Amino acid sequence: MCSSDLWDDGAKQAALIARTQLGVSSGHKLPRKMSGPPEVKKYLQQFNSFAELEKSLSSPQTVPPDICDIVDMQTEVKSSKEVTSRQWLRFGYFSQDPEVLRMVSKCCCVPLAALALPLGESSMFDGCLFASLPLPLPTRLPVHVNAYFRLHDNRRAVWRLSPDLDGEHKLWAEWNEWILTTMVPDVYAKALELLAGLPKVVVDHGHSVWPRDTEIL
Repeated sequence: MCSSDLWDDGAKQAALIARTQLGVSSGHKLPRKMSGPPEVKKYLQQFNSFAELEKSLSSPQTVPPDICDIVDMQTEVKSSKEVTSRQWLRFGYFSQDPEVLRMVSKCCCVPLAALALPLGESSMFDGCLFASLPLPLPTRLPVHVNAYFRLHDNRRAVWRLSPDLDGEHKLWAEWNEWILTTMVPDVYAKALELLAGLPKVVVDHGHSVWPRDTEIL
């Protein structure tokens, strides 16, 4: 299920959902300090503009918070009262690449991408794209992808490069291409590396979060 509550506990729920509860899982010990979207939100609240964020991330002394936690998510469906429970690894971070940071103010975007990897998924799982809220766009990956994409006005597509684009639309498409072709693969690889350090998770669920298709996103 593509639920916005996966990224923001307490967010407005979909009409078919009666209740969603999100809590930090105590079943796994991560080999690094756990942090999540609340810490990222608190970090971003200190900036009054994208220019300030760009300047801060450009400093070698800046160590922005990342997203690295395992959460339990329980969802109750209104019609059936059925309650489902699933664990997720949420993992992501800010980019401090100078080439990317030069685009932050121009695109009015945050250079952050995060994945949600389902743990304990027995059947084939298909993820979707998020731009804080879910988009009607499959990732063709067994993970959800959340990033600051530049979207079409109807929120049904992200800008992608094509020969007929120019101006800000071309800039937005370049931003999205960087997220999808550079940052997401890097975050994905590091998330799998993190899972490799959790032997029980790898044995039980490791195979289910590997890419399946050759054509994705």
